[in-house]
Amino acid sequence: KLFCDPIVHECEIPLKDHPTESFKAQPTRKELRLSYEEHGFVMIRNAVKEMVILNPLKRTVLEHISKVMKQIDTVKRIDPTNKIKFREVMQRDEGRFDIDLSNVPELEDFIEYVSPKGGGASWIPLVSSILGGGGGGDTNSDESPSVSSSSSSQWGINRIGVVLSTGGNKTKEQFWHADGQSHLAANQALCCFLPLIDNLTETTGYTSFWSGSHNFPQHDLLAFDVTSKMPRQTFVPGKIGFGDALLYDYKVIHRGEANRMKDGEIRPILYIVYGNADFKEENFSCQ
Repeated sequence: KLFCDPIVHECEIPLKDHPTESFKAQPTRKELRLSYEEHGFVMIRNAVKEMVILNPLKRTVLEHISKVMKQIDTVKRIDPTNKIKFREVMQRDEGRFDIDLSNVPELEDFIEYVSPKGGGASWIPLVSSILGGGGGGDTNSDESPSVSSSSSSQWGINRIGVVLSTGGNKTKEQFWHADGQSHLAANQALCCFLPLIDNLTETTGYTSFWSGSHNFPQHDLLAFDVTSKMPRQTFVPGKIGFGDALLYDYKVIHRGEANRMKDGEIRPILYIVYGNADFKEENFSCQ
């Protein structure tokens, strides 16, 4: 039994192996899928190897971030109490912003690249095997995850954006949470992280994950502040770098860690939410 009853705090919680086996070699799609199912997330080294894709992507997103942050500054000068909750950008908490990228014209080719129809991204067959709809090949295949052929009408991109945290001790650690709602069925949605800085470290901050938590009711695991009683080793740091990818189940419990960078420095992480035909995103509302 991986998790104890949340009411019982004085219990011994067995620890899983650190789920970074996908970083040790070139894993097969089957290995990635098994790791994902067990832990609720998987990290893939060099998921995007083409600098011709990465460098323009980073440049375009950083330019868009700069534009949006200037608009936020203007709004704040006019109304310091404004909570920044718009269609284009939403402030999650102090120093942390969620910026929509779906309507940035310069990103059309990249969005096609990471879509099931475009199929250029190395993780598309893995996502297809998780969310269903075919086109991703045999889920028990020993093929490498670089297989790019995929065509599916039963799942697709639900949202693409960038989570931005700012330095200068503005961005603190988040509360533990799961993106998915309690009624979300297994394998209905997942998120793909692509950091737009060289490496996620203790200084920049990263996202920590509660391994295996996607298999249990979120309320039960988060009740009574259980996370504060857990050994730190229970939570796995998502320390990936530029070109790497991290895919996580929408029901896995996680949190963004504090940004300890200098004032003026930022931690931008691009994300892609994939969902099947039954998935309805409820995390994003706007005014």
